[in-house]
Amino acid sequence: PGKQWKATITGESKDKITLPFFKPLDLTNMSWVATRKDGKWDVAVNAKAKLNNKDVAVAVTHDPKDGDSAVVKGKIKLADLLPGGAVIPGVTDVEFDEIDINRDFVVVTGKIKGLDTVVAVFKRHAKTYIAVNNPRPIKISNLISAAKGTPLDDASFHHMSYIWAPSGGAETRLAPSVFPPDIAYNVKQTVDKVDLKEGLNVIGRMELKAR
Repeated sequence: PGKQWKATITGESKDKITLPFFKPLDLTNMSWVATRKDGKWDVAVNAKAKLNNKDVAVAVTHDPKDGDSAVVKGKIKLADLLPGGAVIPGVTDVEFDEIDINRDFVVVTGKIKGLDTVVAVFKRHAKTYIAVNNPRPIKISNLISAAKGTPLDDASFHHMSYIWAPSGGAETRLAPSVFPPDIAYNVKQTVDKVDLKEGLNVIGRMELKAR
């Protein structure tokens, strides 16, 4: 009496299971661990899968509140996960070692052109949007080396987000919460509502350091 019941269940399977994520994943060679603690079950699954015929390792977790999500490891490009036509040179063709994926979006964190970068792909009304942000401030000299040591180097960009809206994807008065969490955090540091036009949308602010 008074003690919480705990249990752990493990298993393996060679059968194929398809996860209905942003990009459906066919899992094989699965092993799993289910743990019950504080009246709740946590389930973790390790498996193999293929993305565009590339072998990847997948770790799936189930959260009672947020549902299923997975970390996919391998040599992966965002283009491997996107429907045809969603291509941004320098973003979707960059190779990453790890991505996070769930039913609603794909998120990858890494470096693009030496800058810490978060890339998220998500859907609204069956249309695919791509968003990029830089969680750290960017000095102009990070982008243009010739600006180093000049007055231009006093300027820096903060909470920068770049959102590509597809054809027919223009929307107005969007709350930041409609975007994946990593993108929404940056956006709401700058604006309360977002108006998206087709193509590239840039959100952020520039700060000038007084000399």
